[in-house]
Amino acid sequence: MAQRQGELERAAAQSEVVGGQKHGYAVELYFDPALENQVLKAWNVLARRQISTQLIEMSARPHITLLSAPSLDPHRLHVALRGLAARLDPLPLSLSSVGAFLSPDTNKEGDVLFLAPTPAASLLHLHTQVCDALRKEGGVEPPDEFRPDSWVPHCSVAQDVPRNRIADAFCILRDLKLPVSGYAMDIGLVEFSPVREIFSFSLGCNSEGCKTSEYLPVIMALFVELQPAALSPSTASESLGSVWLSLCLCKCLTMLNWNVMFPTLDGIGYWVPNYDRTGEDDLNF
Repeated sequence: MAQRQGELERAAAQSEVVGGQKHGYAVELYFDPALENQVLKAWNVLARRQISTQLIEMSARPHITLLSAPSLDPHRLHVALRGLAARLDPLPLSLSSVGAFLSPDTNKEGDVLFLAPTPAASLLHLHTQVCDALRKEGGVEPPDEFRPDSWVPHCSVAQDVPRNRIADAFCILRDLKLPVSGYAMDIGLVEFSPVREIFSFSLGCNSEGCKTSEYLPVIMALFVELQPAALSPSTASESLGSVWLSLCLCKCLTMLNWNVMFPTLDGIGYWVPNYDRTGEDDLNF
């Protein structure tokens, strides 16, 4: 099944060629910054080991592909996906296993390595909703490999891996402390190749803004109030309680794509989450 899925996806991506490059569109599900950064670490390690650099070179973003086709009408999809995103909430995700789509030609590069999310009912239901919305409102009929009864959800970490490096790649990914959990926060449309985001929408947002926006003043007020208490507590219990609440608020703001500074437990400095595309050669998350 997985091998057939890989063959079908490559056939769809290669069905239209522009300037000698694969061309098409994809509807993608994006992660919260912390989960995205952990996938980027895997990309970087595999690139430094000279196993695969393609995802970095094409300026891709860690994602789960919900649908891909050689031609789409971005305007019609804009309306359909905006309405769908407004009705959905951020979705819990757990990347829990490592897998591969193997090319039928053993003499060529073409194998794809991925992290597979646990196929929870909520994820499968979201995919079905996307297919239904695009069919009814966007006029898009999902290709066979993306129909709900045959879709294989995955987050690619390496593409066009030489067959003689597959074992090395699996050894590297084995060091991942799976499952890696987080949230799906956004849904968007990209054109490839190269990858160009056409638009994206945050889940749980509508034309008037995110549903959570009404809580931001309260969260910010509590955050400002708690930070001084965490750094200059009157008692040890007050210190731990303030730090814990402050960290929880930081997590909330981070999920809302706010740049925040996390107080360290010793109260001396701050740690700012690093969400760039660089990192140490270490997959011990």
